[in-house]
Amino acid sequence: MSTRTFDEIQADVDHALSFNDAESLMNLAAELDTLDTPQAEALANNSRGCAYYFRSNYSAALSHFQRAMALYEELGDRKGIASVTVNIGNVHWSTSDYPMALSHYHSALALREELGDRNSVASVMAKIGTVHWSKGDYSEALSHHQRALALHEELGDRKGVAIVKLKIGNVHIRTGDTTAALENFQHSLRLYEEIGDRASVALVTGNIGNVHIGTGDYAAALSHYERALILHEEHGDRSHAANVLGNIGVVHNRTGDYPTALSHLHRALELHEELGERSGAARVTGNIGNVYYHTSDYPAALSHLHRALVICEEIGDRGQAAVTTGNIGNVHFDTGDYP
Repeated sequence: MSTRTFDEIQADVDHALSFNDAESLMNLAAELDTLDTPQAEALANNSRGCAYYFRSNYSAALSHFQRAMALYEELGDRKGIASVTVNIGNVHWSTSDYPMALSHYHSALALREELGDRNSVASVMAKIGTVHWSKGDYSEALSHHQRALALHEELGDRKGVAIVKLKIGNVHIRTGDTTAALENFQHSLRLYEEIGDRASVALVTGNIGNVHIGTGDYAAALSHYERALILHEEHGDRSHAANVLGNIGVVHNRTGDYPTALSHLHRALELHEELGERSGAARVTGNIGNVYYHTSDYPAALSHLHRALVICEEIGDRGQAAVTTGNIGNVHFDTGDYP
């Protein structure tokens, strides 16, 4: 039996959530179990769901979130319902079900606006922007991110500002504005380092590596990716580790080390597929196709690129679909297969 009150434990849950601390969340959930109240049971399930989500175990996360939702609905706890609705949206975004992610985020946004929770409104607004980014709708993504940023700045929420600056940098990467991307990433990194959020420091470090790939500074890109990978692996963050492994593969492809490129890309693909991350799987499959293109293995290149295109079309990722279609065109051009 815990000697602490529900409110005391809840404060620690909030702190653990702010640092993506899965281990602490599992321990706090066990402590909440000893209180044996519906409110504590709901928070315990939500905490376990977040812990599993941070560890990229999306099916277990969803199961706990659904249990938490049922309990919050019984309690009539609208704040709890809003929180879990966002978390379910996160799972759907991570598994590339963008319509379901948007549906949950918009439901949560309406609830949080009714509750007058402006900080949470800003947070959900940024998440909606991220879904649009994932779909390749960059102007819509930037619009949501800028509205979220204005709210976080108005509220003096440094962590919120760091999160949104990172997201805005990601949009600029996709639209080719590497200068704006780097400025936003460096601002985000400074804030995360001041806050002491090592998991997010790892994320931004990897994204700075993306900028260096865009400018052709492959040594700097590799240095940032390797630092990010160590941090992600320390935190047990398999999803972001997969992203970084894929990016390391891209660097080796660009520098002509094709065996090393394929080794990293296949490790990344295996992780994305294990985690059910279809967007990541599509991106890496396309990049494997690009390696085969550079080694003039055109049948293998086309096979992988077509597989990647099918996934992009299924999940509605228009940006990546356009890139993949262009790469398929490159293969046909090089083989003299003109329309």
